[in-house]
Amino acid sequence: MPALPNAANIIKAGFKMGLGTDVDAFVRLFLKYGGATTTSNMDALAAALAAAWNTWLAPVAPNQVTLTEVTTEDLTTNTSPGGSASVSHVGSLTGGLSAAASVVISAEIARRYRGGHPRSYWPFGDESVLNSAQTWTSVFVGDVATAYAGFVNDIATSFPTGITYAGFWNVSYFSGFDNHTYPSGRVKAVPRVRSTPTLDLINSFVIRQSVGSQRRRNQFVN
Repeated sequence: MPALPNAANIIKAGFKMGLGTDVDAFVRLFLKYGGATTTSNMDALAAALAAAWNTWLAPVAPNQVTLTEVTTEDLTTNTSPGGSASVSHVGSLTGGLSAAASVVISAEIARRYRGGHPRSYWPFGDESVLNSAQTWTSVFVGDVATAYAGFVNDIATSFPTGITYAGFWNVSYFSGFDNHTYPSGRVKAVPRVRSTPTLDLINSFVIRQSVGSQRRRNQFVN
């Protein structure tokens, strides 16, 4: 797979959350910025993102979930600075739930493409906020919507000195497929990397009522 192309003035923010002691959940978000990044302000941004998670998202996460690390990576060039914050922020809900269960947060953008829309899978909710085996209660969906709006607003107002916030964005690295034939004769469709990524401003976020699934989380991480 070729290296992914650079995305000017885009920061990739990664959230690492432990589920119990044996499984990790990862969510990545893309933020556009103005100004100039440094190791110092990227570390400060990572700390601000972690604080926003603790303030707004911990109340809708179960106490088996712990935010352990937030990373920030400037995608402008392959030598641009990055940062990180190691934390231990624990969710507040006290009921249990499968490690695969997720709240799906959809990002609304102007462009339509095959596959639908950008989305993220967060390890939120517990059995007390299930409406059925496949859906969250309407009240919980509303609680997550309020929490995520606060989280987004906190991030928008917490950029450190040297960089300014310019929105949440979607970064599309792939367009179409190329068929690759292996020596065995097996043919596999390989995603085609764009020469320049397509960037889409995220206009809003929608909390889905259906319980999402990340089945790979049910495997042990050694």
